Amino acid sequence: MSAGCRRDSDRPLVGYRETTLEKWRDWADRIKDDVLQLFWRREIWRGLVDQLDKRQITDSGYFKVAWVRMYVESLAAAIRRHADVDDDAVSLARLMDDLANQAAVFTRDLYMSEVWDMSFVEGTEDWQREAWRQHGHEAFDDWAGRGGTHIDAAKVRTDLEGFRETTDGVVHFVNRTVAHLDRRGGNAR
Repeated sequence: MSAGCRRDSDRPLVGYRETTLEKWRDWADRIKDDVLQLFWRREIWRGLVDQLDKRQITDSGYFKVAWVRMYVESLAAAIRRHADVDDDAVSLARLMDDLANQAAVFTRDLYMSEVWDMSFVEGTEDWQREAWRQHGHEAFDDWAGRGGTHIDAAKVRTDLEGFRETTDGVVHFVNRTVAHLDRRGGNAR
């Protein structure tokens, strides 16, 4: 268990559940916004590269090398940011760790009411709401097991471990070449 995360048994759930859900909502919104920024940067990068190629602009390579490096470093730093598990970090890894450690808080009822509720959509037919609801239950079953009442901490931990394995190389790259000047080398500029 990483620092800053507590298991359900460490605190009473009175008031704690609501505070935890509020934190998760805030973190999820901030993470989503950050990831959307990555897509936005990618589109800007692609657009500029396309324009340079269309106009057949040639340079000695300095601009394109610098542009590619800025793009790669920006994306790599963002990946590192979401792999961070420090106490002060708001990251995907911390959110997943928190979810795994407090799995009982993330219930099927919560998921269905916040993610799959179609009652507020005007003009929705009963059959559409029922199909949407059924799809929501099937999606939750992927995280909780068929009919499970809350997410399965082991499944979240497996995904977290996969995320860490996937991001380890990027984190190492950023630590050695972007965020720090490393005396061991690897500072290719």
